[in-house]
Amino acid sequence: MVPGVYQTKQKDMISVCLASRPGKLLSAKEIHAICGQEGTPVGLVTIYRQLARLISEGKVKKIITNDNSGTRFGWLDTQGQKEAFLLKCDRCGRIVHVDCGLLEEVTAHMSEKHDFRIDAVKSVLYGRCKEC
Repeated sequence: MVPGVYQTKQKDMISVCLASRPGKLLSAKEIHAICGQEGTPVGLVTIYRQLARLISEGKVKKIITNDNSGTRFGWLDTQGQKEAFLLKCDRCGRIVHVDCGLLEEVTAHMSEKHDFRIDAVKSVLYGRCKEC
């Protein structure tokens, strides 16, 4: 626990909600609904404040999409998980985490040859999924 930060059951529930859904990206409203369904209602203001804190601690990633699905949040596995790119289907909206050696090579190339560091956690590649 961070000194000076009061921890409540509601705040813990937000972490549990995200951590128990690895690889899933949720909106704040979806987190709000899940918390209520699981017996611990949490206000949206509390959810947004807690998400901001979890992002600053490196526990949650924030993805801003370029469509109407809004901002999404996902739990980062802090136990040595590599930064994974996200693939988003521009037809159905499905989001998939991808740990791909070729994308890692592109990231390394951009850094070494072009002095540009790609942030995989914030990177979303758009296209069509196999179902579409």
